[in-house]
Amino acid sequence: MWPSKLLLLVIKKAPAGAFLLPAQLRAIFCGEFLKESMRIPKRYEQIIRLILCGLVLLASPVFAADKVLDASSMASKPLSLTAHFAVLEDPSRALSLADVQQPNVAARFTTDQAPATALGLGFTQSAYWLRLTLRNTADQVAERMLEIDTPRISSIEVHLPMAQGSYQSVHTGADVPFATRPYPNRNFVFPVTLPAHSEQVIYMRMESTVGLLIPAQLWTPQAFHAYERNDYLGQAWYFGMATAMVLFNLLLFLALRDSIYLLYVSFVGCTVVTLAIKNGLAPEFLWPGTALGSNVSYYIGTSISLGAFLLFMRRMLRTAEVVPRLDVLVQWLVGAYLLTLLGYALSLPTFARYGIVLNLATTLLIFCVGLICAFKRQRSAYFFFSRLCHADAGRCSDDAEGDGGGADQRVYGGWRSTGIGA
Repeated sequence: MWPSKLLLLVIKKAPAGAFLLPAQLRAIFCGEFLKESMRIPKRYEQIIRLILCGLVLLASPVFAADKVLDASSMASKPLSLTAHFAVLEDPSRALSLADVQQPNVAARFTTDQAPATALGLGFTQSAYWLRLTLRNTADQVAERMLEIDTPRISSIEVHLPMAQGSYQSVHTGADVPFATRPYPNRNFVFPVTLPAHSEQVIYMRMESTVGLLIPAQLWTPQAFHAYERNDYLGQAWYFGMATAMVLFNLLLFLALRDSIYLLYVSFVGCTVVTLAIKNGLAPEFLWPGTALGSNVSYYIGTSISLGAFLLFMRRMLRTAEVVPRLDVLVQWLVGAYLLTLLGYALSLPTFARYGIVLNLATTLLIFCVGLICAFKRQRSAYFFFSRLCHADAGRCSDDAEGDGGGADQRVYGGWRSTGIGA
């Protein structure tokens, strides 16, 4: 019965829910072996050796390692990295790279991520560490592009392994200047070099003041550059049209002196700037040396844009005459959006969730006002409500695309259609 007793003692000393590294296993066995060595019958020696060899193999990286991604041969399409991540939550936000490499902390990484386009972690004040193992089985060096397909993550640290066993660390994110990015792109892109016949472990630490959604992909350089060209072409087309609409309506205001055109210009102008922040273009082209592309700026821009839209709606639909009771509620909402500016500036994580609820309530109110005015045969309400339906279709399109912005950004996504068509 001695071998089973020794095995039971080793299992009891193993950390709960963790795998044992070979060094840990040897240490436990040595301690128990010294205690029991004087009582080992000769006939059990061979059995004990077999048990030791088997447990060492089970504790080796072959059984306990992360999911390894072979990056040596890739097609033109990107590979989603969600299922290949090992994830560790850091509620204290105090762990360093050296800490997460320690065996007792490394054993706490979870590797059961389901395949998906993005790793959704929700609203959280914790930092998250991601561990990714890449392998190159080819005879030549493999160059790859690791893309985080959203510009809204507040803080990103990427630790790339070097030849001597050390790590090169990059600290960037939405809340720091654009110049900190190793590759100039509206999203976060990190060039990765994999030597021939090698295996590398990349560590990433991510933290956000709002919802944390991580759509990570791996590209070949050629495929990524083609995608990047088309992506910027589409962004330029949209923002070019939006700018033309602003200038056209500004000229109409100067010619006709009708305040409704100035309200519309204010709404579309705020919407364009806010969408530029959301898409990561503002920190790249408008203010690259500052942190004005942060989530605080994005939420403040959203509040200003929706407040401006409410004022434009009041003027266009004449709500004070057609629906006076709802008009009072609209004015209260405008005041609430002014208060959110202070709340976001002081503590965005605290007020962000309430802001999303406020945005949803505003969207519902706008649809109700437009529908009621249309039923009351207010002529401009017909055009207004048709544009709202078009905007809702645009928002649904954003959801289907999975733009990586989370609920806070999807609420605002459809207003770009309103900005062009109102």
